[in-house]
Amino acid sequence: MLAAVCAVLAARNNEAEIIGVIDLASKTEVKLGTTRLGNAIQFVANAAVLGYDVRAAMVFYGKPGTPSLRANDCEQLWAQYGATLLDHRRKNEPYINAGGVEVLVWDQDGGTFTLTVSQEALEDYASCNGLTGGDTMSIFNAAFTPVMEVADKLHALYGKPRKVLVKTKDLNG
Repeated sequence: MLAAVCAVLAARNNEAEIIGVIDLASKTEVKLGTTRLGNAIQFVANAAVLGYDVRAAMVFYGKPGTPSLRANDCEQLWAQYGATLLDHRRKNEPYINAGGVEVLVWDQDGGTFTLTVSQEALEDYASCNGLTGGDTMSIFNAAFTPVMEVADKLHALYGKPRKVLVKTKDLNG
């Protein structure tokens, strides 16, 4: 399951299409355009309170053959990873380097900085949060929201440097 969640989190900024949504007032299928996967999951997870029936809804994303998401998938993903699904902070895809995982992110003022999260911090985070069996990138994606909270604090504390390193004590206390 962790691999599937990580694949969704990694694709959250990719285009997605939602089908099978019924407007309860008009009893007709709603034609929704393409949107980001994270936004699609949010919509389907919350559609019932907005007057839509999503029991037959499917969210398609990625290459042909990628499993679609159903309403219950979206509800579970939204409940657990809502903030991460809506994240727009990454400027590029993260990659593994000798020190951990590195990614270029937007700061609070619209500038950028390089964020590195140490391998040790990620392993400790995984252990403390029951993330077993995941690879380094999967753990990074699952930890992205708390990592960014720490990175923003460090970035502000040290005068907005161009590089920020998140270590074990920073992320895990």
